Amino acid sequence: MGENQRVKQTEQRDRQEDNNTKQAKAQHKKQAKGNRKSKGFGIREQMMLKLLPTVIATTMVLTIVSAYNGRNIIENQIQETMTAELKANSVLIDGDLELVRSECVNLAREVGMHYQSTPMDVFGNSFSGAVASSDMISGAGIWFEPYAYDAGSEYMGPYWSEENGTVVETYEYSNAEYDYFSQEYYVNAKNAAENEAVITNPYYDEA
Repeated sequence: MGENQRVKQTEQRDRQEDNNTKQAKAQHKKQAKGNRKSKGFGIREQMMLKLLPTVIATTMVLTIVSAYNGRNIIENQIQETMTAELKANSVLIDGDLELVRSECVNLAREVGMHYQSTPMDVFGNSFSGAVASSDMISGAGIWFEPYAYDAGSEYMGPYWSEENGTVVETYEYSNAEYDYFSQEYYVNAKNAAENEAVITNPYYDEA
């Protein structure tokens, strides 16, 4: 019985050692596998950390380039729109000025043909009508050469302008103090060809 018991104890001890060995191997494999997993995640994280600044910088560059290009596109569109509007307005203004030129030529022709036999109030009706009918004409006048209309008057320059919705006549520019003979509009008109209207720079009414 003593021998059998020793054999059984030996077998149990061997089995226990085998089990311990198996458990140790299994634990080692588990730890190795866990280490591999942990090591794998660490590499990916390191790669992401290394790539993240580059990705951020690239995104910022793309954003800046997009904003710059967008601003250029908007500025070009604004410039094109303004240029188109200026051209359109220029055409309209040229058309209005052409109508004024035509009106001036017609009035000048009327005065040139009939001034020696026509009372001034008749010319006044024509010039007042021109002022009242056009938003582009705020005033109109006849500037005769010395003694041309009246042998006793060196200055003869009636002027019609709109005031408070009514066209009024004045001779305040028919004097030596104003001396319309030296004014730009008179000199240019006198030197212009027949049936030609001359456009001067704007005049400002200080009143």
